[in-house]
Amino acid sequence: MFRVGTDFLSLASGMVNADVIAAARKRKMEVHVWTVNRPDGMSYFINLGVDNIITDYPAKLAAVINERATLNDVDKFLLVAADMLKR
Repeated sequence: MFRVGTDFLSLASGMVNADVIAAARKRKMEVHVWTVNRPDGMSYFINLGVDNIITDYPAKLAAVINERATLNDVDKFLLVAADMLKR
């Protein structure tokens, strides 16, 4: 998966987890995840720190991003904690 000369990984959503993100970061690689169509999945991958989410529903993704932008730090923490408990 990690080849010399590769700048980023573009992976199906089922292949991306915290370990993959950490390994990519060690190699200074971006992680792009596809195809994420549910808002809870979008939020999960934002929480993981992916660089790009590929979706069939960009308006849903924009709504998730905009909603998260209105949250204070405590609410963001609670969102991440709740997401971790679901997985």
